[in-house]
Amino acid sequence: MRRQLLTIVYAVSASAFLSPTHIRPKPFTMISPKVSVTTPTASHDGTPSEEVVRRYFEGVTQKDPVMLRSCFDDTATILDVCGSNSERTVNSQDMVQRCMEFVGAHPDCSVRFHYGPCRQARDDGDGSEEGEWVVAHWYETGNWSGASCGIPPPNPVQAMKCEGQTRFWVSNDKIQRLVVTRTFTDWEREYQRRQSPPPFPELDTNTNDDSSLKRKYDDGAKLKRE
Repeated sequence: MRRQLLTIVYAVSASAFLSPTHIRPKPFTMISPKVSVTTPTASHDGTPSEEVVRRYFEGVTQKDPVMLRSCFDDTATILDVCGSNSERTVNSQDMVQRCMEFVGAHPDCSVRFHYGPCRQARDDGDGSEEGEWVVAHWYETGNWSGASCGIPPPNPVQAMKCEGQTRFWVSNDKIQRLVVTRTFTDWEREYQRRQSPPPFPELDTNTNDDSSLKRKYDDGAKLKRE
């Protein structure tokens, strides 16, 4: 579960979330942004929904858990396209914690935008559900220079490469749902590797007992999880 949460560090949570059947992703039409934005702190004139999404990314850049938490209620639904590719509900405080673990490994992380955050035109039914989609094509600059989750930084430090596109469903000035497509940093890949069970059981040359092999595999998987 922790590994799944980490794969979506740019998709924190909320409590009054909508049913996935009400807001299932569909092809969408962009509304042209009013200004060109390259950083979360650049001057802008956005809608309230766009401002919530912008504040979330600014919370990442500022490493501010209070700012991050303010963007959500208690839970949110998340569709992680590049990870589990399944929709699930997560606790927002857990998501904030995962995000802080990420910035702990990348203390100079800064979020910038190729596009957005910008609301999209409604094309998901009759518009009876209150809220709107906001989309952002973002990327991060910085380095893997910090230790986090027991994983030390490389020596010398290593530049991070990470970008993605996220669609945020915003209602009542809170992010309720996220659809995330993104790449992963080397620290995240190492974290995921440590959380995964070993791919093959260790061969015990002293016995042909299959149960012995299974025990070795299960024990290895348990150690990885711990």
